[in-house]
Amino acid sequence: MPALPIPRLAALIRLLASDRDGEVLAAVAAIKRTLKAAGSDLHAFAGQLGGNGRISDHDMQRLFDAGYKVGLEQGKAQAAPDARPETSRRALSWREIARRCQKLEPLLHEREKQFVLDMTRRRLLTAQQADWLAAIYLRLGGKPQNIPDVG
Repeated sequence: MPALPIPRLAALIRLLASDRDGEVLAAVAAIKRTLKAAGSDLHAFAGQLGGNGRISDHDMQRLFDAGYKVGLEQGKAQAAPDARPETSRRALSWREIARRCQKLEPLLHEREKQFVLDMTRRRLLTAQQADWLAAIYLRLGGKPQNIPDVG
């Protein structure tokens, strides 16, 4: 059984409790990537958690899927800040976008963490910085309509 990056997985699992669908989906994808990079997968990880595999892989996947579905439903039931009617949506400032990305720091690569931190302190961004920040924001589940024009 490969050694797993437990602190990183713990941080990602905590993100599953988010009331924002995008954060939950990003956390699931990051958990899968992290396990794959460690030479493992959800089934092996669940087996380690489930007491040496007393629960079958099929049952563990079924339990995971059911929990994930409940989490999504709970997230949709709560009013998220971006869940405003279409007519009242507005572009966020670049600083707001950087701060939202910063809240999902466990999902960022090391270069992205430093970049996002730098962007929270800036008033003006170059077009290249804006493009990179927008790409990070969208990868983490941000909504395209919230991205401001470069300028």
